[in-house]
Amino acid sequence: MPVFLALSLAACSTARRTDDPARGYRYHVRAIERLKMLDYESALECMDSAVTLDPDNIYGWINKGLIEIRADRPVEEPHASFSEAIRRIEKIRFRDVREGERSYYGRVYLYRSRLNRMPGDSAAAVADSIKAEKYRYETRLGAGANLRSPRRFSCSS
Repeated sequence: MPVFLALSLAACSTARRTDDPARGYRYHVRAIERLKMLDYESALECMDSAVTLDPDNIYGWINKGLIEIRADRPVEEPHASFSEAIRRIEKIRFRDVREGERSYYGRVYLYRSRLNRMPGDSAAAVADSIKAEKYRYETRLGAGANLRSPRRFSCSS
């Protein structure tokens, strides 16, 4: 039992090999577990390993940025993580993104927009806000386009 406890509480070591999505996912899960325990430094270590092993994991980059904000890292670090996530998001055609993911991806632009306001880069903040609004609008439009128009019932026989 003590060995298991020691292994489960051990900090995540930096990953050596890249492009191993299965191992990256395991580190991602560990990072979220450590985040729930409010151990931000250990969570950040695990998330670093996760994005090293699976660099195309958009959620990993987003969560890394959110953990960096929680860990009170300098603005440049979460900004770089969100920018990396956005770089990968922009490689995907918008229509190929599932509806539930669209609003989540839109939030990344909003996070980066807020970070851009801090150092005073208002032009980039506005551009990111517009992009976030586009995702929000397209998500609503896509959801509404699939709905049928309401039926009209008449009471006359």
